[in-house]
Amino acid sequence: MKKYLIIGGIVVVLVVGFILIKPEPPFKGTLIPDELKLKVAKEKVLFNKETEKENGDKMVQYYYASDEEIPTQKIEKTKDNLEKELKKQKVDYDVVYDKPQEDISQRTRRAMTFNVGKTKKGELIQTTMAYSQSMFVQKVDDGKWYLIKNDFTTKEAFDEQMKVSIKDKLFGLLHIAQANPDVFYPDANPETTTFDGYVGDNTPNESWANKIAGPAAFENDNGKTIYGFYMLTGTTTNTWTLLYRTIILFDTSSLPDTATITSATITVLASPLSDQQTWGGTTSIYSSSPISNTSISWADWGTMGSTELSDTISYATFASGSSQVFTLTAAAMTSNVSLTGISKFAFRNTNYDVGAVDPGKWLSTKFHYVGFFSGDEASTSASPYLTVTYTTGGVATEDINQTLIITPDW
Repeated sequence: MKKYLIIGGIVVVLVVGFILIKPEPPFKGTLIPDELKLKVAKEKVLFNKETEKENGDKMVQYYYASDEEIPTQKIEKTKDNLEKELKKQKVDYDVVYDKPQEDISQRTRRAMTFNVGKTKKGELIQTTMAYSQSMFVQKVDDGKWYLIKNDFTTKEAFDEQMKVSIKDKLFGLLHIAQANPDVFYPDANPETTTFDGYVGDNTPNESWANKIAGPAAFENDNGKTIYGFYMLTGTTTNTWTLLYRTIILFDTSSLPDTATITSATITVLASPLSDQQTWGGTTSIYSSSPISNTSISWADWGTMGSTELSDTISYATFASGSSQVFTLTAAAMTSNVSLTGISKFAFRNTNYDVGAVDPGKWLSTKFHYVGFFSGDEASTSASPYLTVTYTTGGVATEDINQTLIITPDW
């Protein structure tokens, strides 16, 4: 009997000791000074990053969905000014709009697209105003866009206010496993980890079957343009002289080993374009296995896959200056997005190159291509990028340039 009483006494002492030495948190709810309180409810905080003052104090810069709606915008330029710009860019326009309106259906977190006019072929002319960081967020329940704002607080105050309470867990006010989106770019020249570039067969006057079979005879991985595809007819009837394929790599080794990828996209900004025989080519994303991770070579011609890893986008969908998003398939997210190293992809023409179908409509030296700005473009708003959204559990954090995932909690 005494034995049990002693054990019980020890337990009591340990519990009391724990209570006595348990450290107090820096803040307790309402004790947080007003100047350190979050400007919004924690459900509206989108992402954050830690910074440090000159005196060494740790601060958190957090970004949140404000209540300031950003409705459809317009370009404050007259028709005359826009016509001058189109002429300078050698755009064969027919109609130019005065103070063009935004096509809000194409708005993204960091870009607005405007309908400028139409070409003589009736094609829509668009221009995109891109930002180097995330500026807008779309509310799920009403589809409206709101301005992203930011503020600072201390790390301790931020952590205290972002805590998931027992009540939150019980009633699901916060998603415990939130989406963490990361953005990746190919290296600019000189490359150190990844690259983007194209390889081509430039043997003149070949049949289409011989053209797609290769081999390649040149490459380029330090220019400001890559291609969804590029084709040129030969000077001899029913022959072809040029065909390009593009390889693009992303260093995704920073993704958590425990990440479960929920979506992945590759975004490109299209320019230039040409379809002199209305072939209507399409492009998609495929796998690649280049010899090197930092440079392209002729031998890479045959290392690209033939299974589509994304949706297919047609030439008609592309407009000079407009961003397009390729959504990767579930298989690509599982097999081609690496959690530990380099994610390797390729752009190829889908309906003629991969499909092994002669485009026909031959006339001498006619071009068909879809160009994209490359990773060597100075502005990240124009460079191609891979967005990977994943869950690991816990509260999401995000860099300023990353994609926003908004849940319907607000």
